Amino acid sequence: MTTRPTVRSVNGLVATDHHLATAAGIAVLQDGGTAVDAAVAAAAVCAVTQPHRTSIGGDLFALVYDASTREVTAYNGSGAAPRATSLDTFPSGFPGEGALLATVPGVVAAWGDLLRDHGRSGIDRVLASAIQYADEASR
Repeated sequence: MTTRPTVRSVNGLVATDHHLATAAGIAVLQDGGTAVDAAVAAAAVCAVTQPHRTSIGGDLFALVYDASTREVTAYNGSGAAPRATSLDTFPSGFPGEGALLATVPGVVAAWGDLLRDHGRSGIDRVLASAIQYADEASR
């Protein structure tokens, strides 16, 4: 027994934990976008509406299945170490906490890679809702 209803669709589906993100993803699908376009649109809106849970300052990991080639592509948008970091940065060993553990956020670059490889809508359309909500929130 489930407490949530079963949802079925023939034209696509978007599921997030924020209604505005879900709506943004659905709108991209309705405009002819791919599932990846919709996922990035929804994630971008979540970054605006729920920055404490997800943001452009984080990481992204994705598996994308291409039905036409029957292949899965893995995307690793984990943050890289800053360019100036080397083993010499940690003369006493790798620290367990602190600012030296910070990485360069990888999510935005991963969005770009995903859209380049599997998108159809263009970055302007995919980010339009997130930009609108961010602009409205800043007023």
